[in-house]
Amino acid sequence: MKTSEIKISVIIPIYNTSLYLEKCIESIINQSLKEIEILCVNDGSTDNSLDILKKYQKKDSRVKIIDKKNEGANKARNVALEIVKGEYCLNIDSDDFINQDYLKNMYNKAKQEDLDILVSDIIYFFPNKKYVEKDLRINDNKIINGKEYIKLFFQENFLGYTWNKLIKSKIYKENNLKYNENIFLFDDVELILRLSYFCKRIGKLNEAFYNYRQGENNGVRKVKLKNLQDLTTCFDSLIEFYKNKEEWILKELIQIKKLFYTSEILSNKYNNLNEYNNVLLDYFNYIKNEKFITGKFTSSNKRLFGKKERLFLCFSYNLIKILPLNLIIIILKKIRNTLS
Repeated sequence: MKTSEIKISVIIPIYNTSLYLEKCIESIINQSLKEIEILCVNDGSTDNSLDILKKYQKKDSRVKIIDKKNEGANKARNVALEIVKGEYCLNIDSDDFINQDYLKNMYNKAKQEDLDILVSDIIYFFPNKKYVEKDLRINDNKIINGKEYIKLFFQENFLGYTWNKLIKSKIYKENNLKYNENIFLFDDVELILRLSYFCKRIGKLNEAFYNYRQGENNGVRKVKLKNLQDLTTCFDSLIEFYKNKEEWILKELIQIKKLFYTSEILSNKYNNLNEYNNVLLDYFNYIKNEKFITGKFTSSNKRLFGKKERLFLCFSYNLIKILPLNLIIIILKKIRNTLS
């Protein structure tokens, strides 16, 4: 197949997912859209994932293997982004799978409407059940620009996933956009909120094709201190990006970071982890240099946090800001005990 014929570059980072990998690859090579390349980045797997990839490469010349040392999924995605040849890109996680006409339906609509991004819905796939999650609640015939998308992104469900979004490859290339290799959690949010800024035409296909597998395979659900660090890195990166660009987006990000961070600090998820007191100290130092916040929010914040929760978080944030550190630690421990 000639480079000019490749319609979609499918990017799959792989690390020790042999249990699910065959179903993932099968669902891609059996797509009704055939003009694709399948970039499989083996990120230093220690199981038989690489053997599985080699088996499929012999069967299908569209399967291309990039074998590298383990450096994380985002590094793997970035390696693939450097060599994509397709008009559009789609990321797929190696423990998930897609329905047969996903690529054809997405490409046809994106091409017909000359879209920079086309968003679809998501199938949350559990061992004993599944359900559909809506993303970007607009009609199929509506087209919005990047700033409109960002506003809806804040208002709705904050879903930054890139595997339910067909993205024009040149948006990545022309603006030198890559995944943040320093974070695991919120990495998709960080990318989408930068990428969409450069988009003029974003649309929606109100169908669900992507099966997002839920269970022990999902590392996002594991509680670890790095989750807090990733949250901070994500929002700090976005705040830096939007300085001198869009004032209203910048204000939203600063406000949402405060609420997210305070919500995580007040939860009881981390209090048994080592170095949690150091996290409290970092939060204390951060909050002392920030402005007070009030219960008056734009509509974007209302979807992320309910009214009572927003008021509680605002009160807690402002109280923590004016109290000494030793008293804050005592109060936070009591709050966490109450919430547990």
